[in-house]
Amino acid sequence: MMNELSEDMAQGQGEALTTYAVAYTQWYSDVSPHSAVMIFPAAYLNSPSSMFGHTLLRIDQADVQSDNTALLSYAINFGAYIEGNDNSILYAWKGLMGGYPGLFALVPYQEKLSEYRSLENRDLWEYRLNLTPEETGRMVEHIWELKQIQFDYFFFDENCSYRLLELLQVARPSLDLTSQFPLTAIPTDTVKAVKQSGLVARTDY
Repeated sequence: MMNELSEDMAQGQGEALTTYAVAYTQWYSDVSPHSAVMIFPAAYLNSPSSMFGHTLLRIDQADVQSDNTALLSYAINFGAYIEGNDNSILYAWKGLMGGYPGLFALVPYQEKLSEYRSLENRDLWEYRLNLTPEETGRMVEHIWELKQIQFDYFFFDENCSYRLLELLQVARPSLDLTSQFPLTAIPTDTVKAVKQSGLVARTDY
């Protein structure tokens, strides 16, 4: 009886692992990471979380630059997970005090682009990074591992920009970016740190 139960459990675990592996393989194939671009939407004064700008990463496929198909790319974003309809004062207070959990999300880049340009009319700066395809792939693999994991979210330190610096360090372990921001991580300052680290191959506006 115990042997049969053990066999059933082993079979169930094997099927679960197979399903997980198939889901991951399909997800990774859909993203098809090859290179990365840091996107900096300019400040948006009507939103407390965006008054100093924001950063996200665009993950491009191999043929994006030659075919001009960036709208088909994906975006890695880290942001506060907000339930309900908090007013602006409560939103700002919770954001400052760590009252919201933070989550990573990988979404079609076109969705983020529409959000920034249509709803908020924000200018975008693009910093193409010199990450290799292997480094870019390692970073995307880490996003799969982090899905549904909640982090503390604070407007001024453990925010979108700080968490993306951590991702870049996963991609290229020789980087030392987060130690430069022990107290605050203002997006404009983190972009400057990325540039000073030698990661930026080209800048587009």
